[in-house]
Amino acid sequence: MPPRFECLGFSIDEISMEDALAWACRARGEPRPRQIITANPLILMAAGSHPGLSAALRAADLVVADSVGIVWAARRGGRSVSRVPGIDLMERLCATAAGDGARVGLLGAAPGVAEKAAAALRSQHPGLNVVFVQDGFFSPTEESGVLARAQAAATDYLFVALDTPRQDDWIHRQLSVLGARVVMGVGGSFDVLAGRLRRAPRWMRKFGLEWLYRLNQEPRRWRRMAALPRFVLRVLKNT
Repeated sequence: MPPRFECLGFSIDEISMEDALAWACRARGEPRPRQIITANPLILMAAGSHPGLSAALRAADLVVADSVGIVWAARRGGRSVSRVPGIDLMERLCATAAGDGARVGLLGAAPGVAEKAAAALRSQHPGLNVVFVQDGFFSPTEESGVLARAQAAATDYLFVALDTPRQDDWIHRQLSVLGARVVMGVGGSFDVLAGRLRRAPRWMRKFGLEWLYRLNQEPRRWRRMAALPRFVLRVLKNT
């Protein structure tokens, strides 16, 4: 396992994109299912008041630095950490899966979005074997059926796109019955792949302004984004 650093009481793996990709490919061949969390400031701040998400972060097999905010916090503590965006890791895993026949599943987002995301991934990675697609708008009474279909699909990689804090908490609680070898939460990635949202230009990603670009597309997220300055203040206080 890679070394880890502490950020607001949670452990983040010091791992590069290439090593995270290799880790996931190895984990696919192991008997125990594995959970990957793509950590960002909003997730860490939400975990402070959500016991389920906190437990998921502590139990996850791999926690990568999804955002510039986590990389900045690590550097404040004297650690050099690579950024591993969840959408990029997902696409790299899909490219690998297209070449070796691994089974892929997509679960989450609004009705119709996962299907469009699956079509986009198949177009980008010819031969990709997407065997399970399910939106995230299922009721508690429908959940057992969703879990049964996911388990029957027996995916190697299952990508889950739900809101924080539900996403990683839900994966943690259902990991043993999802039937997948590696499960990773990918937030709004399906919306980007489906064309519902645009990804920030590369220069904005470089300077850590993806949050601003997304806020411009989804102004209703402004309440959630209010956690970002609180994250900065907490990091400054603790380093």
